[in-house]
Amino acid sequence: EEIVAPEFKKVLAHEGNYLIVKKDTGMYLINNTGKIIQEILSNENDVILTPYTLINGINASYFLIDVFKSSYKNLFYDEVGDISNGFSVVKKENLYGYIDIDGNEVFPPNNSFVTLPTHQHLIFQKNLTDNFIAYDFSQNIQFSLASGVKFLGPFSESKAKVMDTKGRMGFIDEKGQSLVECKYLLVGDYKNERSIYQNSIGLFGYLDEKGAEIIPAIYQWVSNFDDSGYAVAVKDKLFGFINKLGNVVIPFQYENVLSLKDGISSVQKDGKVGYINMQNKALVPFSFDEAFESVNDLALVRMGTYWGYV
Repeated sequence: EEIVAPEFKKVLAHEGNYLIVKKDTGMYLINNTGKIIQEILSNENDVILTPYTLINGINASYFLIDVFKSSYKNLFYDEVGDISNGFSVVKKENLYGYIDIDGNEVFPPNNSFVTLPTHQHLIFQKNLTDNFIAYDFSQNIQFSLASGVKFLGPFSESKAKVMDTKGRMGFIDEKGQSLVECKYLLVGDYKNERSIYQNSIGLFGYLDEKGAEIIPAIYQWVSNFDDSGYAVAVKDKLFGFINKLGNVVIPFQYENVLSLKDGISSVQKDGKVGYINMQNKALVPFSFDEAFESVNDLALVRMGTYWGYV
C-alpha cells in the first residue's frame, strides 16, 4: 500500500517517524505520512537525523532540529559534535565548550580541551597548563584533577582512565579520587568488574573492581570478560580461556578465537573453525573457514567463497 507518493528528489535521512527529504529546490523535515513539518534552510546532503538532530549546513553552519517541537535553531559554531548524555561539544576559533539539547550554551567555547559529556560530568581544561575540572550538569564543580593528570575517560562501572605526565595510565572514581595509581602502559575500560592492564614489558593481566591485580600480567593478549565470566587469553602464541579468578578453564591449544559470547566461542584448530562451550565440548563441527558471534541465535559462517548461517 502506498503511504506517501514518490514526490521527493532524495531522502537524506530517516529516523523513527521522521525523514529529511529534498523536494523541488528545498530541504524539508517531514513525518512518515509525507506531511511537511519544517523547511530546512540548508543545502548540505550529509544529514544526521535523530530525535534531536544536528544538520551540517552550507558554509559550515549547523542547525539543531527538534522534531517534537517542529522547530530548529541555527548554531553559529565552526564544529558541533554529536549529542551525548543531553549535551554536545562545540568548537569556535579552535576553542571548545558545551551546548545542551536545546542549543543553549552551557559553557562557552573558550577552553583548550574538553571531553565528551559523560553520564554525569562535563570535564574540561581551560588552558593546556591548567588542571582538568569536572562540573555536573548544573555547572557545579565536582572535582579537580591533580596538576599534570589528564582525563581520558569515559566512566565505565563508575571508573575512568587518567594519564600522568609520563604517559602512564590509571583510574579515578566518580569523585575524582585516585583508585588505581598511574603506573601502567595501558588500561582498558572496566567491563564485568574487570579491567585489562598491560605492564612495562607488554604483557597483559586484569585489575579487579578495587584496582588490585587479581590476574597477573602473564599473557601476550587478552579479551574482556563476557557476561558469563570467561575471557580469551594468549600464551606461547596459542589461544585458551580463563575465568574471572584467572583459572585456566580451556588450555592453550587453539590457533585463533573469532568470537566469545555467553560462554560460546568460535575457535580455529588445524585451519578450520567450529564452536565450543567452556567445557571445551564441540557444539558445531570444525568445518568452516570463518564463523562469527551469534545474533538472535544465528551465526554467520563461511566455507570457501560461500556464506551461510548455523
